Amino acid sequence: MWALVGCSKPQPPTLTPKQGKLEAIGPSGVTLSIDFDGYNPNGFDLSVRSVRATGTFNNNVALREVTSAPGVVTLRAKATSPITLRVTIPWESVTAMAQLVGRASVPYQITGAVTVGGERLNVEVPFTLNGSVTQAELTAAGLNSLKNIPGLPSLPGLIP
Repeated sequence: MWALVGCSKPQPPTLTPKQGKLEAIGPSGVTLSIDFDGYNPNGFDLSVRSVRATGTFNNNVALREVTSAPGVVTLRAKATSPITLRVTIPWESVTAMAQLVGRASVPYQITGAVTVGGERLNVEVPFTLNGSVTQAELTAAGLNSLKNIPGLPSLPGLIP
């Protein structure tokens, strides 16, 4: 019986993108948090090893591809686990950011892959997330970026 279990091929997990949230926007790029439901059909836990992502805003403002390690994220065996991954994607050009200003809503598409596995075996699970951000969300993300600038005073009611 153990021989059959040991020989069974691990099944790839499935990732269902739920939503993306713009965390910060600034000269260096866009920081996003992406929420997924991850289902692991195997009888053992899997670790999220890395996330690779790129994006496009307004169908023409491209972001460079980036790969980052998410820290400790586990997909439990035979269960659906909520996953939030944060990535900062650099702008192709700082001037590209100016194209987003003044629009009521900006559509985006984030594509990439999440590498899931263990020490010896890993699999890339691709994903695509489409959505849009409002001007208010863009402004809030820009203000959120300002609080990380050393020496910039806090502006009550404007920068938390």
